[in-house]
Amino acid sequence: MYLTKSIIRNYASLETNRKTALDKVTKTWSPGRPHIFLSHSHADLHDFSAEDYKALLIMLLAISEGVYIDSLDPEMPALTSEDTASRLKEKIDGCDRLLMAATNNAVNSRWVPWEVGYADKAKSVNNVVVIPIADPSGQWEGSEYLRLYPQILITDSNQLGVFPPSKTKGVLMKHWMITGNL
Repeated sequence: MYLTKSIIRNYASLETNRKTALDKVTKTWSPGRPHIFLSHSHADLHDFSAEDYKALLIMLLAISEGVYIDSLDPEMPALTSEDTASRLKEKIDGCDRLLMAATNNAVNSRWVPWEVGYADKAKSVNNVVVIPIADPSGQWEGSEYLRLYPQILITDSNQLGVFPPSKTKGVLMKHWMITGNL
């Protein structure tokens, strides 16, 4: 089952996930090395409520050691340019994995597919994972190229799992974050 904003909010509302995430917030924005590069569309900052965006961050922090989000980086150029591309490459190289928040805005973005392609080459396919975020009815269209990558889905036991392309069996996301194995 695909994630929806509602599922993300519910996951983020669990006390253990909120506490784990809050404990890591200082690490996330400190000079330390983040574990995840979150590829997302800046247009989602307008389509997602502040609470939905915060819930997505809490969900990711609950399972990782840190998340880099370019829209929160004060050193990112205000206007996109070749400097933006250089900085994004540097940040992707500095993270272990790239997770793509795959909304319609992200799929149609110019930058998100570029980030995914760069990470695919730099990190390998198993370290680039798509988080399909469905519409309220549970539907997600995505794009053909995204089907090449593992996806984060809800397991039968109602947990986050990482599923290789075209496979019905995956591993729990926490396991994948630790081992990198699918």
